[in-house]
Amino acid sequence: MSPSIATKQEITFILPTRNRRDFVVRALESCLEVSRPGIHIEVLVIDGNSSDGSWEMLNERYKDDSRVRIIRQQDSVGFMSACFLALDSIRTEFSTFMYDDDILSPHWYRLAEARRQSASGFVMGFGRVNDVHSILNFREPDRVFALQGSDLLRSFARVGWSFPPHGLPYSPISCFTRTSTLMLWRDEVRRWSSSSPFREHWMMHRNAGPDLMIYLHSCMLERSTIPVLDGVLAQWSAHPDSMTIRFEADDIMLGYWLAKAWMCDALVNEESFALAGACAAGVIKEGERLLRDRMRRKCLDWGADLAQEIETLRRRIRNSPASRSFCRTRLIQLLPRSIRTKILSRRVSMSV
Repeated sequence: MSPSIATKQEITFILPTRNRRDFVVRALESCLEVSRPGIHIEVLVIDGNSSDGSWEMLNERYKDDSRVRIIRQQDSVGFMSACFLALDSIRTEFSTFMYDDDILSPHWYRLAEARRQSASGFVMGFGRVNDVHSILNFREPDRVFALQGSDLLRSFARVGWSFPPHGLPYSPISCFTRTSTLMLWRDEVRRWSSSSPFREHWMMHRNAGPDLMIYLHSCMLERSTIPVLDGVLAQWSAHPDSMTIRFEADDIMLGYWLAKAWMCDALVNEESFALAGACAAGVIKEGERLLRDRMRRKCLDWGADLAQEIETLRRRIRNSPASRSFCRTRLIQLLPRSIRTKILSRRVSMSV
């Protein structure tokens, strides 16, 4: 990695919350514990009109802590509107989102250190699901990989390295990026989701997909190598009232698939045709599998919309210079797994 280019790292955690009195302090405190000499942390809490006393409790507890700002959402109600609202109040160059029932590792500060030692505007680690009433036994990561954004995009499209044993993260609490990137992300989420009721439902009302788009958009914008810490740096808490637990078996994957479809479309717009074709091969294959699985389970809701999205993406790729890369990758996908994995992952150069 290149020599350090910053003496001080300033990061804002955006923490939307509503009626999570039992967990929100734990989440907030884990953000504040990231603070180190040279690492300044702010937490911007957006309260969605809580009625369980958490609004009053947070104001009393943190009234004298300048690192914590608490804003109450007055007009628009909803998780995504809270996320969008917060961006206009951020005062730091870097930021990310934190969920009110999750928790950061005591070693999360290593992300900030890795960013300070690189020229990248984006850095990421991994997370793991755990019961909300317990805390993972976090271990300090011992390696930092330097990857190209294009390699990470291939991985998210499932035509690249899969990062065993962690699996790729989708929750933004395992990364942070430039605040300016999140501003552009907000515009893209609004544009992409408003173009059809299918996208609007999953991405804005069910909140599935915009979180993954933070990773995808950051990777697309980054021109330097991206630090990736080889360790679990966040706990994604599971409980009956969490957003993801309330989804049916593969419903959440619809939103994530839409985020990947956005990525392919954006890559074509940027004329990154070789990358767009390779990623689209993986994304279309994943969409076809999702559609088959839902039909097999006789889950017919949104089936026609998903089929239309798949066909729209297929036509967009085939009618562009990305078609050559698309066809080549589809042929590779027909090879035995062992051979296919070697071919698709050999591009990745994980310099430590």
